[in-house]
Amino acid sequence: MPWPIQIGISRNRASRFRLAGKCAYGGEVMPEIALKGCTPEPLMNYLKALGVLRLVSEQKDKNAKGCWRNGVFWLRSRMDQEDLVRFFLEEYRPTPIVAPWNGGSGFYIKWDDKKKGFKRRESTTAIERIAGSTSDRLQSYREAIKSIKNALSRMATELNLAVALAGKTKKEKKDFLDRVLVFESEGRTLSFEKVDKDDFIAKLRSAVLTDDSLCWLDTALVLTSDRKKNRHESPMLGSGGNVGNSDFSTMFVQMILVLMDGGVTSDEARLFLVSALLGTPIPTLHNLAIGQFDPGKAGGANQTHGFEGGSEANPWDYVLMCEGALLIAGSITRRTETSSAGASFPFTVRSTGVGYGSAGRENSRGETWLPLWKQPARLVEIKAFFSEGRAEIRGKPAYNGLDFARAIAMLGVDRGISNFVRYGYQERFGQSFLAVPLGHFDVIARPEVDLIREVDRWLGRFRSAASDSKTRKAPPRFKSALRRIESAIFDFCQFGGTTRFGEILCALGQAERELALMGGKVGHDNKVEPLSRLSPEWLEAANDGSVEFELALALSSVWDPERKVGPLRSNLESITWFKHPDWKGYAAWATRQKSVVWTSTDLIANLVEVLERRMLDSSRSNCETVPLAGRHKVSLNAISAFIAGEVDDARIEELLWGMILIDHTKSCQGLQYNESEAPPIPRAYALLKLLFLPDELETKIGKVRIKPEARILSLMRAGRADEACTIAARRLRISKVIPMPHGRIAPRDGDWGEATECVDPRRLAAALLFPINKDSIEYLKHQVIRPEKDIEGS
Repeated sequence: MPWPIQIGISRNRASRFRLAGKCAYGGEVMPEIALKGCTPEPLMNYLKALGVLRLVSEQKDKNAKGCWRNGVFWLRSRMDQEDLVRFFLEEYRPTPIVAPWNGGSGFYIKWDDKKKGFKRRESTTAIERIAGSTSDRLQSYREAIKSIKNALSRMATELNLAVALAGKTKKEKKDFLDRVLVFESEGRTLSFEKVDKDDFIAKLRSAVLTDDSLCWLDTALVLTSDRKKNRHESPMLGSGGNVGNSDFSTMFVQMILVLMDGGVTSDEARLFLVSALLGTPIPTLHNLAIGQFDPGKAGGANQTHGFEGGSEANPWDYVLMCEGALLIAGSITRRTETSSAGASFPFTVRSTGVGYGSAGRENSRGETWLPLWKQPARLVEIKAFFSEGRAEIRGKPAYNGLDFARAIAMLGVDRGISNFVRYGYQERFGQSFLAVPLGHFDVIARPEVDLIREVDRWLGRFRSAASDSKTRKAPPRFKSALRRIESAIFDFCQFGGTTRFGEILCALGQAERELALMGGKVGHDNKVEPLSRLSPEWLEAANDGSVEFELALALSSVWDPERKVGPLRSNLESITWFKHPDWKGYAAWATRQKSVVWTSTDLIANLVEVLERRMLDSSRSNCETVPLAGRHKVSLNAISAFIAGEVDDARIEELLWGMILIDHTKSCQGLQYNESEAPPIPRAYALLKLLFLPDELETKIGKVRIKPEARILSLMRAGRADEACTIAARRLRISKVIPMPHGRIAPRDGDWGEATECVDPRRLAAALLFPINKDSIEYLKHQVIRPEKDIEGS
């Protein structure tokens, strides 16, 4: 059973040490060495750290431990710094890293048809030099090479190239040479055809490679049996251990020879080693194709002096990097809810183009999230972590980078992992791939992330419909909406905060709005159903305490208690609701409905249109009350800010589209807002709002039902707010609710022109749509209605 990501690096919580310069182990002081050359970035330096710990533990001190602190790797063992340098220079025995499944591995030779002879590659010469060496430190390497050559000889047949190529055209010769692997053994030329590389690799694994040399195969690729191509290659090691014509194993062999067989002097080897371990500068580097592991040293324009820079690196960097990569071996995992098996490389997932500054849709081979841990851990613990550790979301393995971020935020809080370094294998320099650092991701529990599971199925369908495909071309706006959703989720997982969770809600609302324009149709043949019935917990997670949030929430909860007029969502998009035995109901797209009045115009115009439409539908449906009830109310302070234009209208609209997706019928504790004792509310609003209340108005003479005049909203839209207020005052008087005149010297219903001079009539009309609570209604009554004692004395 794979470990969920929170298990971390150790099953034993007791194995904790205090972090100090020297620590006791079994009564012996154990020095700690800060390996400043082993940093989380670039990938080469991270793998170097793993390589140092693995080699020291396996070949010198089995109790050695390592951890990450302050951006460098710390090694704790019985060796001090000088002992560590001496160990690598005098005792280190290289792991036999070989890749006989690759044509450029050094085991095979290439025919040069022009010169009518075999090319002598550097890789072939390097393998022969290792095989002919006498050093005790290279014994296991010699044995691996000998075993491979003997096994290949048994698999191959003798080849006479002169006969095989006779009479063939140039193209036929090339095709023939591309189909065969040719090598020499005891003076004979042998070959075998590359009929099926997967089958060939399987034979290598079962009958050719030694136990030591199998490690590199498991690191580079995994064989399964469920697909046409059963070879799954680790993106960290390119295409099965090579990138283009550069094979990592042969480069490793060449660097071993450079360091251990006269390639450089002992003093130079020591200088390179100290620099690799401790990060000290050195005057020169070695000409070395570093590949994808250190993009800054990969060569190219502007990399060094002059127009074009070559690729240079420290040989010890390369050697220790390859040794460390052996810890990150692949395995076969059983897929959830299926009987098929799939390949899995530790913490490696498909790419998600979000979460970093240059995020885009460029070609990528995947991502690897490498862990950093603060508590010292032994090699056996690190091995178990990399071999068994998996990122999971509710029991299912993470599929891509977004899933990995969610897994960390939900579960990655236990036993030592402090953060992850995210690497993406992205196409750069033409068709070359580089391991690009995409940032650090701190391990912090964010329980609100669990709410996203409510949209997983819908998001999967939307992602499938909006993705690139030859058969279904989705408009760019859907791809943009998908990208915004994924970016918002990733940012919240990484940084948290109510504002970022609110951005998830806004992003979902944008996608819903784009779908509504086409009735859910994406491209030619795909249709995505509307999103609905999100739990009220989304509101608590997204509540940033802003006025915009308060206003949007109140709007989204507007409904008709008589159920003759639809909820406010019915004014934004054409949907219908269906019953289902497993839940209360689900939303589906409907034909264009007359109640939908929301357009691409500004928020204020849309709100006024919605209010007018709801009043019209109320009249046609013979509603007894105004269909402006709200399950969430807004404060008068927020109303005042809205009328004054002191709010972000665009933010309100985005939040509104997100909040209509929430099921407001479910129980949810009402959100509390601070209300000042005397909110600066315009008296014109107080007068007009009394006509747009969903309930009867309570007075000392009893409850009074006031029906609004249809002309009021038309006058407000035309900018004639004073006339609208006059009509409202007359309507209140007819309902036996006596308003106070506005002016000090005015007729009975007064001249309301002065009350509306500094107020935008359109915003004043839009404000009438927001539901308010009973206390606010009482406050408005005191502002515009005569006290009963004055009425009695008049």
